[in-house]
Amino acid sequence: MSALDLRTLFVAAISLAALAAGAFWLTHKRYPSTPGPGEWAGAHLLFAIASLLAALRGHVWDGFSIVLANSCWVFAYGLLAYGLRRFRGLPANATLLMTLPTALTAVALLLLWLPQDLLNLRSVLMSLVLGGQQTFILYDLRRSRPAVRTTTETVLGAVLLCSVLSHAGRILVTPWDTTAPPFFAQGGLTSALMLWSMLLTCGLILCLLTLVTDRLQADLSRLAARDPLTHLLNRRAFRAEAEREISDAVRNKLPVTLMMLDLDHFKALNDRYGHQGGDEALLRLARILKSELRQHDLAARYGGEEFCVMLPGTGLAPAREVAERLRRACEEESRHTRGTTVSIGLTLLPSGPESLNRALKAADQALYEAKRNGRNRVEVHSEPIAGIPASHA
Repeated sequence: MSALDLRTLFVAAISLAALAAGAFWLTHKRYPSTPGPGEWAGAHLLFAIASLLAALRGHVWDGFSIVLANSCWVFAYGLLAYGLRRFRGLPANATLLMTLPTALTAVALLLLWLPQDLLNLRSVLMSLVLGGQQTFILYDLRRSRPAVRTTTETVLGAVLLCSVLSHAGRILVTPWDTTAPPFFAQGGLTSALMLWSMLLTCGLILCLLTLVTDRLQADLSRLAARDPLTHLLNRRAFRAEAEREISDAVRNKLPVTLMMLDLDHFKALNDRYGHQGGDEALLRLARILKSELRQHDLAARYGGEEFCVMLPGTGLAPAREVAERLRRACEEESRHTRGTTVSIGLTLLPSGPESLNRALKAADQALYEAKRNGRNRVEVHSEPIAGIPASHA
């Protein structure tokens, strides 16, 4: 390890940071609405500048290669933390994360450099500051983690933990004297730490880029499962979610009810107010469904002006109360807006194969009865469905 030239490692670090800055900048330009990559591009650009200034030590004024270089590293990690908090939708204070740590570090570096070149004490100081910043990022990730922790976040936490431990180890092994050799004349330990730091930086870069990829993939999956107008589930996503709910209900021996809803006189509403009036009516019904249903109930725009709702763990009697509440809410809304009422068909899911398809057909028949009997009403599928316990009916 002692054969590794420290200046060569700095050149490699500069190249790595510059490439990472370019990658994050391109990601930011391609997905400007995603917070984080723009800040990470700036942070890695500062990493490259800091490494360049440090590599030029002996060729430029020490104020640049010592004070400015180390201050850039501190500011860069603050910018990294700032971008991570924005990426996760958390409040981010630029003064506390970037400006204040950088200013305090610059003052401390001046005090350790101007009287004499106290290299070891500066190394300890920078390990304390950078290790502290990384500890804050690690703590922030763990404190504000989502309910389901992704593999990428786990790996990112491991990378940050390794970096923190590296700084702690450096503090312990750095001798507290003032007779250390010049920076670029130090032995293999400094080169080994530099190489280890570059490997951790590679891991950090990969994790951050993967976080963005995971976010974009999740957004695409969410968009593919949602109706673009109402943001309710679309037909395909509803069927997939409904099959999972049915499996859970069968395993736990719970009833499941299904209702089909259709806006009354929707064609006349479109003819009178245009497609914008029709879209407003669809959005009003979607808002009512979101406000009146439970979080684990399923609601979907099944096609055109037709909606579908599944109530897991709910029998016919309470489900009818829910349907009546939805109907009354739509009726009340139609009195004050250019809306319209809703007709609802309700059924209990049968057991056995093709239960969802049979329930959809039964709910559609009940909806047809509601339309035929005057609209703005709830009808329950009246024919007995084999396999349904009487207590659930």
